[in-house]
Amino acid sequence: AGAAAGLDFDVFEAGKRANDLRQKALVLATQNPDANRNPLVDADRIESATKGISTATGMDREVVFGAVQKYVELTGNLDDALSLLPDMAKRAIAYGASIDDVSEGFATIRKRLGDTADAKAIGRTFDIMGMQGREGAVEIREFAKAVIPRLGPYGTGFGVSDTSLALSGGNREEAQL
Repeated sequence: AGAAAGLDFDVFEAGKRANDLRQKALVLATQNPDANRNPLVDADRIESATKGISTATGMDREVVFGAVQKYVELTGNLDDALSLLPDMAKRAIAYGASIDDVSEGFATIRKRLGDTADAKAIGRTFDIMGMQGREGAVEIREFAKAVIPRLGPYGTGFGVSDTSLALSGGNREEAQL
């Protein structure tokens, strides 16, 4: 009976955790400023995306949800958070960083590059800074908080006067300086 009771408790805890995440997803979905959206549909999308990333990467689902929540908190854009989530997860794994730190970095880049920048430009910009992190010049969590905000629009903090360096993936030969 003891083993069965433990199993019941684990199932109960798993159900409780899933319900808690559903409630958090609903709260996040209702914060979307677009009145024409259905919060239940958005909550389903949040749950599906976080579950998919969690299953694919082994990251805790609550941690993945936290990254979505952080991105939305900083940008106000749920669609963007969900579309960028796979790239955030890949980079968190590649750089050995928390997905929350990567999410904050992506959000800061989004705010700096604006709505016209595509996911590829955001990822490339992050990778430029991520390579600095691998070389020990900056840690990802510090990158999000200290380095990106110093970038002018499209990388003027690196002496680039337009988007060319960021969009070229940091390749100065390809950038139109």
